[in-house]
Amino acid sequence: MEKYVLGVDAAWTNKNPSGVALLKWASDTAPKLVKTGRSYDEFCNGERRDNLEGSMPNFSDIIGCCSQVDLIALDIPLSPHPIVKRRNADNIISHEYGKFKVSTHSPSPKRPGVIATNIFDQLKKNGFEWACEYKETPAFIEVYPHVAIIEFFGYEKRFPYKIQKRAKYWPNDSSEERYHKIISKLNELRNKLTLKVDNIKDFLPLLDPNTYYKIKCLKGYEDLLDGVLSALVGCNFLDRKAEPKGDPTGVIWTPKN
Repeated sequence: MEKYVLGVDAAWTNKNPSGVALLKWASDTAPKLVKTGRSYDEFCNGERRDNLEGSMPNFSDIIGCCSQVDLIALDIPLSPHPIVKRRNADNIISHEYGKFKVSTHSPSPKRPGVIATNIFDQLKKNGFEWACEYKETPAFIEVYPHVAIIEFFGYEKRFPYKIQKRAKYWPNDSSEERYHKIISKLNELRNKLTLKVDNIKDFLPLLDPNTYYKIKCLKGYEDLLDGVLSALVGCNFLDRKAEPKGDPTGVIWTPKN
């Protein structure tokens, strides 16, 4: 039986775009990438634009533009209660993956604040149940791509692919050297995903190291990678190969081998 998993790299403010990816899942084959968008609007309308804009998500529209959605995996703190501080789930991830230089951002009433509450409420109204433990679909879960990269691909430390952190990654390099290194890292992660997900090449072509891309373009590429990673953790959930980390205030699902 086929199911469809929506992966959402949800921005913590409505000023920034959010990457969205839809995977087709079946238990006996690799998931297939069937639809993407570097923003909610692009995902729904299918129109590629140079100037991507952030917005508050409308999940009725997002779900409605897909032929089917069974599970939604989101990279954003989620809880049935207002999030005002770090949750137990955040602390567990930071404790277990600190040795890999992976920890979670600290949520607050402002970030993601109302966006997280809005998403949670919208998904419930659209008939999706929050899965703090294994549940039947339709359901939605919280995931964390940095942990997924460690678990899926066996890296020994946090993978350096975030566009806005290139100066932190390589402080002694020139801006041109950093640019080429971040291109290389994005391509490396993209190639790793081709080993687990079919049809990546149709939506995420390799970046040309000899081409200059606007930083916003690279950020959109990064967001799509995170959307695919989020959906891939969702596929693990459907395969019963994921672990919940947290408690009733919040749960982050991580892949398990």
